[in-house]
Amino acid sequence: METHHIHPELLERPVRVLVVGCGGTGSAVVAGLPYLHQSLVARGHPGGLHVTVMDGDTISPTNCVASLLQDPRSVSTRE
Repeated sequence: METHHIHPELLERPVRVLVVGCGGTGSAVVAGLPYLHQSLVARGHPGGLHVTVMDGDTISPTNCVASLLQDPRSVSTRE
């Protein structure tokens, strides 16, 4: 069986996460990060997650179907 190791730096400070893109996949990832953060903190992690989300796209009608974070009122606004 393979053994997995966590780099010691990840246990000493907040884990920095960059999510690039908030469309269908990105919005699903972002929606799960608060649960991961709370789990880390509950298990004694010193800082949990430090999350940055970036997306330069403009919302289109097709984004509203794929994304958890937009609805039709968001069309033509920045993601």
